[in-house]
Amino acid sequence: MGKICPLLSSSSGNSVYISFGDTSFLVDAGASAKKICTYLEANEVLLNELSGIFITHAHTDHISALKNLTKKIKVPIIATNKTIEYLQNFLSSDQKFLSVESSSDREKINFISVDFFNTKHDCAGSCGYRFSNGKNSVAFCTDLGVVTDEVRKGIINSDVCYIESNHDIAKLSTGPYPPPLKKRVLSENGHLSNVSCAAELPDLLKSGTKKFILGHLSVENNLPVLAKSTAVASLKSKGAVLNEDYMLYISPKENGGKVFF
Repeated sequence: MGKICPLLSSSSGNSVYISFGDTSFLVDAGASAKKICTYLEANEVLLNELSGIFITHAHTDHISALKNLTKKIKVPIIATNKTIEYLQNFLSSDQKFLSVESSSDREKINFISVDFFNTKHDCAGSCGYRFSNGKNSVAFCTDLGVVTDEVRKGIINSDVCYIESNHDIAKLSTGPYPPPLKKRVLSENGHLSNVSCAAELPDLLKSGTKKFILGHLSVENNLPVLAKSTAVASLKSKGAVLNEDYMLYISPKENGGKVFF
């Protein structure tokens, strides 16, 4: 049985633990290594059990713990070429990197089957992932801005989808962010709103996805109850019933519970 443990999820830091039986890894490593280790231990996971660390993109809230984590364990960091190019500038020269864009490197990621898809976030090399062990699959996509056809193709038919539901548009519009930052968040290179996220869920459910995890919620511009109610309303409009036809989880800011699949 596999499981997902959202360790950190917000603009302050993001990191998610995913395991397929004996194979486990992190997706992103924001905030601090101390927090990540603490929350792994709270979920009965040892740091040295990890097989690798996947990075979606090189913004600080997704990579700030990497330097200290890679001093504690020697595992490959896996990302797109542009992200690796950036990370090489400040990580140890002996750090092992594997590119999801290289066929030879992909063969070395032998602990799990992985596909990547490009995302339109404002960071070179930004991507999402689809992980599979041949029986079950998990799609992971945050910092989207917009859901492109490439993203849809990457996440469709997954058993579990971890997807961004960053902001409530009304709260963002009246919230504390300065106008340029609001404009960035709302752009195709920014973050996905509750409404835009919810609009994708019925087609995912129709394709076979039965478990949804809403992540990267903005502390300033969203509330878990808003993200959940928007998603549930979208699925209800297509006749789907929560806890009968699908399961819905909200990733908290820190140390979320386990989602089994």
